[in-house]
Amino acid sequence: MVACASGLAAHGTPALIMIGADDHLYAPGDIDAIEAALTNARVDHEVVVYPHTPHGFACFERDTYRPEAADDAWQRARELLARMFGTRNNPLAQ
Repeated sequence: MVACASGLAAHGTPALIMIGADDHLYAPGDIDAIEAALTNARVDHEVVVYPHTPHGFACFERDTYRPEAADDAWQRARELLARMFGTRNNPLAQ
């Protein structure tokens, strides 16, 4: 995400980053670096960190599934899509 920040800014693409605080793919400081890169590039963004939440929290077929975090993440994604594309003919906006 850090490497993509300038491209996102150039295209006016918003970013929604949703990360489990216990996600093994992120080293300490990675989330802060992502936030800083997006802010410095002036990307419209939101970074959401779900406490006590592992990688794969939105996949109901995994033992890492966390329904509350997944529900919140899906709601945020729907809201972003509705903001970007409107709600007309958008089944995800419902």
